Amino acid sequence: MRYLSCANSYSRTVSGLRAYCGVTAGTASETVRRLVRRGLLERRPSDTDRRRIRLDLTSKARAMLRRDPADGLASVLSTFAQPQLTVLASVLEEAANVLAKQQGKTVFGTCRNCRYFQAAGAQVPWEQRPACALMRVALHRTELGALCMRFESR
Repeated sequence: MRYLSCANSYSRTVSGLRAYCGVTAGTASETVRRLVRRGLLERRPSDTDRRRIRLDLTSKARAMLRRDPADGLASVLSTFAQPQLTVLASVLEEAANVLAKQQGKTVFGTCRNCRYFQAAGAQVPWEQRPACALMRVALHRTELGALCMRFESR
């Protein structure tokens, strides 16, 4: 559920979950089925492609995540200065990317740091908002820091 809470709408899919967790398609599908049955996930048609199913967390899942033990680490990190956090985030992202590439896994990253990211006001023909040039869609501001399974570093 942590992955789904951090992923952008294009990556909140069974295949995105599979790639991020490094499990088989069957394992990812069964996990999703169980989370849906427990009322933690909802399956919805994609906004851009009705053949794709987007996975959305329910309010029950969000409540569970608010009690996530990993929040203790987030609380400690919030006491660090921004320059330290920037360096830490950069190092951890690069380490995760190197490990993923070594293992032949999908590399994840954020829209903001992707080679396909187009800032607002850039010359993109379809919209004057931040956009993904790969998917040719405008990005909502909430997705700029979200994980994407189509990420490519600059």
